[in-house]
Order: sequence, then C-alpha cells, then structure tokens
Amino acid sequence: MPMMLVNKTQLCAPRRRLAPARAASSSSSPTSSPSGNNSSKNKTPKLVVFDLDGLIWEPELYMMDMPLRRREDGNVMDRFGDTLRLYDGAKRALAELHFSSRFRETQIAYASRTHQKKDALRAFEWFELSARDSVEDLHDDYTEASSVTMADVARYVEIRSGSKQQHFRNLHKASGIAYEDMLFLDNERWNISEVSALGVCSVYCPRGLVDEGVSLGDHSEWERALVEYEAVAIKKRTRQRRR
Repeated sequence: MPMMLVNKTQLCAPRRRLAPARAASSSSSPTSSPSGNNSSKNKTPKLVVFDLDGLIWEPELYMMDMPLRRREDGNVMDRFGDTLRLYDGAKRALAELHFSSRFRETQIAYASRTHQKKDALRAFEWFELSARDSVEDLHDDYTEASSVTMADVARYVEIRSGSKQQHFRNLHKASGIAYEDMLFLDNERWNISEVSALGVCSVYCPRGLVDEGVSLGDHSEWERALVEYEAVAIKKRTRQRRR
C-alpha cells in the first residue's frame, strides 16, 4: 500500500518543543565535532536513517496483533499482551543524535516497509528518550532531565512498500541532502545492498541496535556505524586531494 513521505511536522499535532531551532536547522549547514568546530577526525552525517522492525525495536510489527496500546506502566503492547520493545542501543543512538552537541546539525529519519504505518506512528509517540540516555555532551539547549519522544526527534518519516531505494530518493528530494552525506542502518542485507548502490553509507546490523554483549574496548552497533561513516568520509577526502 503506497505511502507518501511525510514531513515530521505533518505527522503529529503541534506540541511543545524543547529546542524549536533544531527542527528548523538547514540541511546545508556544516557538520560539527564535539568541540563545536569542523573536524576531519569527527565527520558526522547530515542525515541518519533508521529502519524500524528488527533494527529499532522487536518484534516486527507484522507479528503483533493490532492495534497497539500503551499501558499505565509505559509498556507498549498489542491486543494479546505481547510487548513492543525498543532496543537499548536504539534508544541511546536516538538520544545522542538529538541531545548531543556533536550531532547538532544532524537530522533523523525513519524508513520502513512495514504495512503497519498507523501503529508505527502511534509507537513513535509513546517511546520516550531521555538526555540521560546520551553519553555525549549535551546541547546548551538541554538539561540532563530533558526528554522527548521518537516522534519529536525525527525530521522525516518514510513508510511504504517497495524498494528502500525509493525511500531514499524521497528523503533526498525532501531534505536536499546528498546521498553521500547520509548514514543508513538496517538489519536486512538486501536493503543494505539496494541503498548502498545510491552512494549512501549503509551499515548492516543483523542483531539490531543492541548494546548487549558489548565489552570494554568493543564498539556497539551504533558506534560501529559511526566509525564506518567516518572511514568512508576519509577515503572520499583522500581521493579528492589526489585529483
């Protein structure tokens, strides 16, 4: 069932924003390092795109009996009591992108082929992210107690059937951001192959964005994705210097 790309501000009713200026930031602005200055050592993407099922949360929405509902204890469940769980690593990644000074100029998008769009959008409103989930330095606009929802942090949402390439063509058109300035994370290999063909740095996360099993010195899936993006950026700059 084809779905149109929808700007984040069209998805939800008006709400109080913690930092309105961030949502209106220009996609053409330079990326920032943790110190606030451009840095070749800390190249950050202008747009980070997350798949949903198996990457951000589990189980996959098609496996649940809709509609979803949120209980008083905050758990998001289907009609039979099965819980939709946001991965800890996904929560941390989204919190860092929204609250961290390193990603001040980075925008967030969700791209999924799920047919459960209505319930996905409902879940976005229910899953909360806290500045305490971020391990990076906070924006000046935020305090450690600041919190938002998944709906608040995303600039674009692209949910439709078909190829993920079409998702990214739509995201490129809507944002004006070049494919090479995007980072994409997905747990399905064929989606990675399709999107990589467009020139997007696409990182395969077969277990989803989990932090479990990460020991001292190891990278989480989210950290590994950032390392891969920086490596691609360094190679690109090296090729440009040699021309």
